[in-house]
Amino acid sequence: PVRDPDQPLRLSGSQVSSLTSCPLQWFLDHEARGGRGTSSAQGFGSIVHAIAADVVAHGVDPEPSHLAAHLEDVWSQLEYAPWIGRREKAAAVEALGRFADWHRSNPRTVLAAEHPFEVDLEVEGRAVHLSGSMDRVEVDADGAVHVIDLKTSKNPPSDKSIAEHAQLGLYQLVVQHGAVPDAPDGGRPGGAELVQLRDESKKVPGHPKVQPQGAPSPDVPFFAVEQLSSSVRTVVDEHFVATVSEAACKYCAFTHVCPAKDEGSSILGRGEGEA
Repeated sequence: PVRDPDQPLRLSGSQVSSLTSCPLQWFLDHEARGGRGTSSAQGFGSIVHAIAADVVAHGVDPEPSHLAAHLEDVWSQLEYAPWIGRREKAAAVEALGRFADWHRSNPRTVLAAEHPFEVDLEVEGRAVHLSGSMDRVEVDADGAVHVIDLKTSKNPPSDKSIAEHAQLGLYQLVVQHGAVPDAPDGGRPGGAELVQLRDESKKVPGHPKVQPQGAPSPDVPFFAVEQLSSSVRTVVDEHFVATVSEAACKYCAFTHVCPAKDEGSSILGRGEGEA
């Protein structure tokens, strides 16, 4: 079996997102360990995330000039070619400037940055252990919890897709199940957001683009429940089908072995759409 049936099935928000978009991609990345490893782009994101977290956790001055100085201290850790490094450092300074303006104008109270969580549930008759880290946890004036996912990707998802964005949905689901014990009202989710630090808002100049997901409604089944159930069934049944979509395929690292793509069909054979 891919996972020990006698042990809780361990999943994270990013894994549920991957299983939802393309099960074969998840299998090749997480189980076959066929990913590309750490990239400079991931290092860019890690540094920007760390500085943003320090603003909350350690009281770092959120003035853009101070954040840029902090960036200068750590930028040499990234291995860029000189001309790319200059361009990406300028992009990081802009991203932190947008973050600073957004942070200072945010009316909600920040509970935590880089908030780790672990939640145990029973899904499809199987013990499931959900874990991960939320970039920011905030509480609004009504006591509802908002989970913020800071993004530094050059290719944000479409606004239309956010309503059922798997990772945001899972964050809201675990909030309902006690992932934020310090939250008032027992952890009532009020929504979640992707904050695109590389993209400037068209509505608020100088701020990042914000892509919000609404809170679960008591009158409508929450989509994240079915996404999680489907992900668990996929892993338990070991049914890892290649699923073609723009979101899953555009930047996939496994196109050369994917049976749903021309590049991979000569290796695996057309029609062999699963692992």
